Amino acid sequence: MVTDAVDEQTPVPGGVRLTARWPLPLSGLSSPQPFQCGERIRAVVRLLQPEVYHDPGVWSREDFLVDQGITSTATVNIDRIERLDNPAGLGQPGAPRGGSSLLGWEGFRPSFTCWVSGLQHATSARLLALPGAMRRLPAPLRLSGDDAIMLAAMVTGDRTYLTHSLRVGFERTGSFHMLVVSGLHLAIVAGCLFWVARRLRLPRVPATFVTILASFAYALFTGFATPVERSLWMVTLYMLGRLLYRERNALNTIGFAALCLLAFSPRSLFDASFQMTCWRWWPSAALPLRCSRARFTLT
Repeated sequence: MVTDAVDEQTPVPGGVRLTARWPLPLSGLSSPQPFQCGERIRAVVRLLQPEVYHDPGVWSREDFLVDQGITSTATVNIDRIERLDNPAGLGQPGAPRGGSSLLGWEGFRPSFTCWVSGLQHATSARLLALPGAMRRLPAPLRLSGDDAIMLAAMVTGDRTYLTHSLRVGFERTGSFHMLVVSGLHLAIVAGCLFWVARRLRLPRVPATFVTILASFAYALFTGFATPVERSLWMVTLYMLGRLLYRERNALNTIGFAALCLLAFSPRSLFDASFQMTCWRWWPSAALPLRCSRARFTLT
């Protein structure tokens, strides 16, 4: 903080979204190395508040960033960024666990996040290698490069490898949501896991908790987005209700999922993702229930 009377550094809470400008690769010159998750850097930048559009009803970028703990933004050229030494290889797969300068939860959180991100990218890389491994198969059974990219996005939630042409094609047709890991993906995974557990003759209680834990692990693996989180709570309540011989009601599961989401983040009530993922399923669950009650009354 610099004024006419004070010139001092004052720590303030909040994160910064730093955008680095990368030069175009020139012939004969090596391109800069990309940043790794957990890598420490230093740069002198000018912090700015997120841009706000004052049109009525427009999407608020500022609220979107605040929900992620980001309160300011900055832009800097790549040559003005200084890479700092990372003594413990924070967040890198295979890095030693000891010797980190960050201890406790504050050190565990970025390391775990980067570990999950590295696992996600490693799985995407294996999926992208499928076209090369399927060369000997008949042509109708092979995967193209674009097919592998879309498969990686739908399975792992990693959309890093999506090309501009693929993005534009799905955006123009209004089907870009197909490339996002949604609650339907988690429900399919949970159903398959529970079916496999029962086919392996696991008892009812272990099969239920194995399904719940594996579903939670998959939700973390894909980024724990709002639709996936909603589906996770619904799957959990459904499986526990089945375990306790309780009547399963779709409205109760949706309400329980919405309550858990709001308890974790009350601001999500005004989030478009929360509204679409909850209010969209409310009529789908209430209408069949209403029709079944009306049929029961008539008979």
